[in-house]
Amino acid sequence: MKNVLFPARLLSGWLLAAALIISLAVMGFQCASAEMTSSKMSMQRSNWADAERHLEQEVAKNPTNAEAWYLLGRVRLEQKNYRGMNEAYSRSLSAGNQFEKNITADRLSVWGTLFNNGVESYLKGKNAQGDSVSILLNKSVDYFRTALAINSDSAATYMNLGLAYLGLNNFDEAIRNFETSLQKGKDPALAASVGNMHLERGRKFQKEAQSVSGTKKDSLQNLSKSSFTKAILMLEQGQQWAPENQIILGSLLDAYLATGRTDEAMNKFKLAVDKTPNNKLYRYNYGVLLLKAGNHQAAIDQFKAAVVVDPKFEDALYNLGVTYLQWGAKLKSEAEATEKSSKNKQVSKVYEQFKEGKGYLEQLRDLKPNDPDVWEALGQAYANLNMQKQASEAFAKADNLRKAK
Repeated sequence: MKNVLFPARLLSGWLLAAALIISLAVMGFQCASAEMTSSKMSMQRSNWADAERHLEQEVAKNPTNAEAWYLLGRVRLEQKNYRGMNEAYSRSLSAGNQFEKNITADRLSVWGTLFNNGVESYLKGKNAQGDSVSILLNKSVDYFRTALAINSDSAATYMNLGLAYLGLNNFDEAIRNFETSLQKGKDPALAASVGNMHLERGRKFQKEAQSVSGTKKDSLQNLSKSSFTKAILMLEQGQQWAPENQIILGSLLDAYLATGRTDEAMNKFKLAVDKTPNNKLYRYNYGVLLLKAGNHQAAIDQFKAAVVVDPKFEDALYNLGVTYLQWGAKLKSEAEATEKSSKNKQVSKVYEQFKEGKGYLEQLRDLKPNDPDVWEALGQAYANLNMQKQASEAFAKADNLRKAK
C-alpha cells in the first residue's frame, strides 16, 4: 500500500491554521487580567467579598471594561448592596451595551423585591405599637428610596414612599413624593388626597395666624395663602382627570371659598353647568355657591336640577330643605318688621318656604332615617309650621341618634 502524502501546500496551510488557533487561545488568556481571572475564580467559590475586591482593582485600572463593571454589579447584588449594584451597572452600560439585557432583568427583579419589602414594612408599621412603628416605617422609607434609586420612573414607588412619610408625620416629604408620583402618572384619588392635605394645612396656618401678631402673623398668613393656592392647582389637575369626582369638586369649592375667590368659583361652576347641564355635581356645587351668596331662588333652581338628574341625590335634597328653611327664616324676619297691612301676604310666603323645605327633608328622612342632622332640620321645619308634636319628636329623634353614636 502506498503511503499517502498531503500536498506540501495543503500541509503547510493546516499547520498555519493550527498555530493561529493556539496563538489566539494564548492571546485570549493573556488579555484577561490577573484581577479578572482572580475575580471569576472567587465568584465560582461564592467568595463575593474577594471577588468584589479584585473587580474594584480591575475597574480602577481599566474603567472602560464593561464586563468588569457588570460582574462587579452582580457581586454586589449577591451581597444585597443594591445601590452599589446599580452604580456598577450604570458604569457598565456607559462602557458598552453587551450586558444591557441582563442588567435590565436584574434591576427589575431587585426593584420588585425592594418595593414588596417596603410595602410589607409599611403595613407592619401601621399595625405596630410603640417604638416599633417608627422603626418599621423608617425601614419602609429606606426600601422605597433604594427602589427609586434603581427605578426612578415608578409612580407607585413614589406614592408608597409618601405614605410611609405620612405615617411618620413628615408631611413635607409626604406631599413632595405624592406630587412626584402624580407627575409620573394620572391618579385622581391621589390628587384629591394631596389637594385636601394642602387645604387642611392652609386652614391650620389660618387658624394659628388668628392668635398671633406682627411678622409671625404675616408669615402664617402667607403660608396659609400658599397652601390654599397649591390645593386649588392640585384639585384643578385632578378635575381634569376625573370631571365627575365628587370629592375633588367639593374640595375645590372649599379651596376657592377659603381664599375668598368666590366670584372665580362662581364663574367656573356656571361655565361648567352651561357646558354640561345634566351634570348633577356641577349643578350642586354651583348651588352651594349661590346659597353662600344669599341667592336662595337661584340656589334652589340648581339643587332641583341636580335632583331631577338623580332623585336620590342626598346632599342636594338636604340643601334644598335647608335653603328653603333659611329663606323662610329671612322672610319671617322681614315680615315681623313690616306694617300690619302687608304682613299677611308676607306670612303666607313664609309658610310656603317652610312647607317646601319640609317636603324635601321628609324625602331625605326616608333615605337616611338614622341621620341626626336630617331630623334636626326637619324638626326646625315642623316648628316653623306650628307642628309642635312632630317637631318635638324630630328633635328627640336627633338627640337619641347622636347619643347612640
